[in-house]
Amino acid sequence: MLVDGQTSLGAIAPLPQWLEQLSQRHTLTTELATVQQRLAEHRVSRQGTWLRIAGGGALVAILVALLLQRRQKERQRRALIDLRRQIARDLHDEIGSSLGSIALMSELAMNEGGGDTLHDIHRLSREAAESMRGIVWLVREPGIPTLERLVETMRQTATSLLGGVTWKLRAPPEPAPPAPSLDFHRHVFLFFKEAVHNIARHARAKSVRIEVTWAPSAFTLTLQDDGIGFDPTHTSAGCGLDNLRHRAAALHGRVDISSAAGDGTRIRLTVPLPRK
Repeated sequence: MLVDGQTSLGAIAPLPQWLEQLSQRHTLTTELATVQQRLAEHRVSRQGTWLRIAGGGALVAILVALLLQRRQKERQRRALIDLRRQIARDLHDEIGSSLGSIALMSELAMNEGGGDTLHDIHRLSREAAESMRGIVWLVREPGIPTLERLVETMRQTATSLLGGVTWKLRAPPEPAPPAPSLDFHRHVFLFFKEAVHNIARHARAKSVRIEVTWAPSAFTLTLQDDGIGFDPTHTSAGCGLDNLRHRAAALHGRVDISSAAGDGTRIRLTVPLPRK
């Protein structure tokens, strides 16, 4: 029993003082509980704020993605309209001029009794048909045509236009890089057709070598004949060379033409390919 008002920890506080300290302890305990509850509510509120921010960010990302998709579709729609216009222009230039020449020659043949005029009519009609086939291929090919498919169309064109001439086309055995745009194929094909057409009509060649190469960054087309050659700087070379340069410029590429009288002609087209 305690009789001297002492414990092992010190003197025992008087009862009034002990009651007052007990009351203060109860008050402090209540205030601490209130503070802890407010902190918990604040954390929940902050988490809700972050969730709202995250949800808002996700909504913004979705809206941006939809906007970009809409713009992409609009670009594709405009590209398709431009391609249709280009194809209409190609049909007018490639087919219209040939048909006009055929009509004129037919009239001359009727007046002169045939001969060489009929031979020219046959040649022009064959070239017009080949031009139409190549342009229609560009339209009907599903998706973006592949470089392998482009090479196959070149073979068909060479077979049609280089009758009586020995020719060989070489292409890489390895897979081609990702296909460029449809516009790329259109310009390359029309470049090739123009070059082969010039060889067939003017070169008097006995043999023609055609080589296609590709790498991740560049596409190259080379045509080499053993014909009579010409002076590339001479204006009499005519519209054919201008068309080749026009196609190369449209492809943001370069065309190199080397030739000399009696030494054949080499035409090389180099086009950069888009990187991933």
